[in-house]
Amino acid sequence: MTTNSNETRAPISDSIEKAFDYRGDVTIELTSGETVVGYLFNRDIDAAEPYLEMFAKNEETPRRYAYRDVVGLEFTGRDTAEGKSWEAWQQKVAEAEASGKIAELYPEELDG
Repeated sequence: MTTNSNETRAPISDSIEKAFDYRGDVTIELTSGETVVGYLFNRDIDAAEPYLEMFAKNEETPRRYAYRDVVGLEFTGRDTAEGKSWEAWQQKVAEAEASGKIAELYPEELDG
């Protein structure tokens, strides 16, 4: 897990930025010792008190945490956008058409 101290503030900020672009769950560890698993959907490093917002797993209400309270961050869920580029979709359609099939353009099931 990426750790945070006064010397490593930048790496946590970098990890939070990467987590924002990630399309899977992350696990954060807080100064209180609590760990939270969920989807990080927003952050503001330029706020007077930089923060991140996430939907904790199995909760509907988002949570907000100050960067200073985050001591670790780990990418723990599958990135649901992996391999889902426009180019990958075009290749799937071309392969289906080449084999005489109609491309099945249904979304895959996500891990529960």
